[in-house]
Parts: sequence; structure tokens; C-alpha cells
Amino acid sequence: MLLLCVALIIVTLFLLTKKEKTPIIDASLPKEETPATLPGTPVEIKKEVIREETASVVISAAYPVFTNDTLSDMMRVRALNRIDSFKVDVPTDTDRPYTLDSDYARFEYNGIITYVFTTSVDTGGAHANHMRDTVTFSAEGEVLTFEKIFKNEDSVRKVFSAYITELRNGTQYDTELWLEGLKPLKENYNRFIINADGIVFLFDPYDIAPYSEGFQDIFVPRAIFEEYLES
Repeated sequence: MLLLCVALIIVTLFLLTKKEKTPIIDASLPKEETPATLPGTPVEIKKEVIREETASVVISAAYPVFTNDTLSDMMRVRALNRIDSFKVDVPTDTDRPYTLDSDYARFEYNGIITYVFTTSVDTGGAHANHMRDTVTFSAEGEVLTFEKIFKNEDSVRKVFSAYITELRNGTQYDTELWLEGLKPLKENYNRFIINADGIVFLFDPYDIAPYSEGFQDIFVPRAIFEEYLES
């Protein structure tokens, strides 16, 4: 009988001890938040370079890698798309390789981060072709397109077009050929860098000036477009 009582006490103590180790769920505590749809500040950790060298192509395409995989994957896809577009024009019987070299620079202002990708393509012509494209992020990692930064985008493009056209009035570029690239079209104003004083639009050779003049970067003061900024 004594042994039975001792056994019951031991079992009871064991069960109580085990129960104390069970986590207590407090329904009053807030539940785990749903993951944000935005990936967060783009924190760059390294530069990755996609390389390929064959008899027909020599490729070097750099892209930034971030702490966030979503942003890194997006940049890698952009680099691969750049390569795919380049390869479309590569003939199978070329006697010398076509080359693509793409690198980038990072600009930051007040939490807004812009990556400018500069690509040079040599297809054996008189000179290589040079082009740029940009990706702009908010502090939360959202891709900021022209349409997200400005309201009434059609109207503000006309403002930009009129301002820059006036700047070039009376210069050697004040001709229909070069003014075509300043018309208020979406494709003319989709490459830009935002800074403290305004916005810089990036134009490639042949866009608004001869190849010999190189890249054209045109600054527009904030006061010109401030009323069109999204709050």
C-alpha cells in the first residue's frame, strides 16, 4: 500500500512538471504580423557579374545583390533580359565576337535610391553603342516609376519637355531631329535620378544630340515640377 502511494505521488509530480513546460498561449497578445508586401530598404551586400565567353559573344553584366532575395532576383532578371535582348542580334556566323559590357552606379537621396545601369554593345560597327536604364527604389524597397512619383504624369511630361526644349533653344541642337527626343512621351522621360535640388533626366547618344556628344544629362529644378509630386 505504501509503495502504491509513493508511485502515485511520483506520477503526479512528473505530470505537473511536464505541464509546466508547456508554453502558455495568451490570446491577448498580438498575433504575428503578416509579412509586408514591400521588401524593405535595399541594402546592397555585393556586386554579382554574369559572364559568358564563346566564339560569338563576350558578355559581362553586373547587378547588385541585396540582403533581400526578392530585390536581388529582380535585378538578376533585369540583367538576364538585357543579355537576351543583346543575343537576338548576334549572327551565328560572325567572324568576331559581339560584346556586351554592363555595369552600374548607385545614387541615394533622402532614402530614395537609384541604380543607373550603363551598357555598351559592340557589334563590329564604326563604334560601340552605349545606353542607360535606371531603377529607383523608395526607402521601403518599392520600385518608383515615373507614374508613382508624379501625379498627372502626362501634364508633368509636357512641363519637362517645355523646360528642356527652352534650354536648348538657339543651340546647335535646336532642330527637329534632336527635339524629337524631348517630346512629352513616356519613353523619353523614364530614366532619371532624383536629388535634393530636382531631377536629372538621362539621355543616350543619338537621343537628343549626335553620338560624338556622348551622354546628355539634363537637370530640372524642383521648383519647376514640385506641384506635380505625389505626397
